[in-house]
Amino acid sequence: MKNLSLEREDLIKLRSKKKYEKILGVREDAPEEKINTAFLSSRKRFQGDKKALLIINEAYGVLTDEKKRKELLLQRWLKKKFSMWEEDTRTQIMKEIKRNPQIENYSLSELQNFLRSGRAIETILGILGIEPVEGPITRDEQREGCELQFRSTTGEILRINVPSRVRDGEIIMVEDAIIKIRVIPRDAHEILDKFAHEFIRRLNLPFQIMESDLITKMLNEKSAIEYVRGRIKEGWSDERIIDAMISDLIKQVPRQKPAEQKGRSSAGIIVFIIIVIIILYYFLR
Repeated sequence: MKNLSLEREDLIKLRSKKKYEKILGVREDAPEEKINTAFLSSRKRFQGDKKALLIINEAYGVLTDEKKRKELLLQRWLKKKFSMWEEDTRTQIMKEIKRNPQIENYSLSELQNFLRSGRAIETILGILGIEPVEGPITRDEQREGCELQFRSTTGEILRINVPSRVRDGEIIMVEDAIIKIRVIPRDAHEILDKFAHEFIRRLNLPFQIMESDLITKMLNEKSAIEYVRGRIKEGWSDERIIDAMISDLIKQVPRQKPAEQKGRSSAGIIVFIIIVIIILYYFLR
């Protein structure tokens, strides 16, 4: 990084944003010898410009003082990770962090590694006495991304978008909620596939029916997938989920009509599709 194209006005703007590395033209993790070389080069370039030299001296003073440099690093990290909070709140957080002996005793390189690690946010929240709300998701939700719903302290329903490929234990922070992701190593699609096989086995149907487009549609029905995901998060075993769905289907078969589908349980919504599959098999073969 070079600052040969910088003018005095650029230095003034960079100083207001505390971008001291850019003033000297060095990387954020530059060692002291690089900072010294860049400092001498910058002073030579702006020789005679008192205003510019004052800014260059200030930048050098911060970047060669480990305590000030660590504080600058923490301020930037907090602004990036806790951007949803007001600056006054971040200032209070900064004070709390600085009082923590573990972080206070880190060297600059140790602090840089700590802030890059996955444990930094949770450690900071622990220092502040903030306990994240657990957000359980299934393995297929982790793969595809999903939406989590929570009730705030004011009773408002919060909807949090969880990106795909989120890590187990990752912290997601939004304005009104701090969520810790817990990935349940089970897949709703796999359980629905087991359910279809077991249903066919119990009714003595040939497994070729599994290739039917109707079966494929049934297994990808959003209500069925969400029903299974809900039971997984409640701690139900695969067998219990499958038995409950089959039992629900069997109970509803005698009285179920297509017009009554709206408002039924998620498992019951797919009854009509299954009945059609059975009728097609027995009467059109």
